Amino acid sequence: MASAGLLAHCAQDRHNELSGTSDFRAHRVGCPLLTEESGVVESHQLGRRERQIVEAVYRLGEASVADVRQALSDPPSYSAVRATLNLLASKNLLSHRHQGKRYLYRPVTPKTTVRRFALRELVENFFGGRPADAVAALLDGSAGRLEPEDLERIKRRIENAEGRT
Repeated sequence: MASAGLLAHCAQDRHNELSGTSDFRAHRVGCPLLTEESGVVESHQLGRRERQIVEAVYRLGEASVADVRQALSDPPSYSAVRATLNLLASKNLLSHRHQGKRYLYRPVTPKTTVRRFALRELVENFFGGRPADAVAALLDGSAGRLEPEDLERIKRRIENAEGRT
């Protein structure tokens, strides 16, 4: 799940577990993601820190440990980020390649695929499966101000959708 907030429905900080500062293990929300092999939705258990790191990699496209740390507002240690990236790679959410002495990590599933799935999940979970309610929430400014060019683009999309029905 790609951009900032793409995995927003997933919760629970894994940082304390990775750093060893807490033995509290809270329930985690299942975070559906698409697998590379099948394109089928699979439920992964992602903590808050894992979600932040995978979202940073999606934003960056490809990133080293240092790049990910720089992209986070409150980064954990270098070794904690490296461990989390390796964990995400073991869950097949990220892949990696060598570049000199460092690894570069990239998402396994394309951002557009994950974005579409996340949007469907958002509409289903928060708008009762009604896309019109989600659109209404966007138009009323709840998610931020829409610029005139945004509104024009939305109008064109509505006209195109009306032409298909």
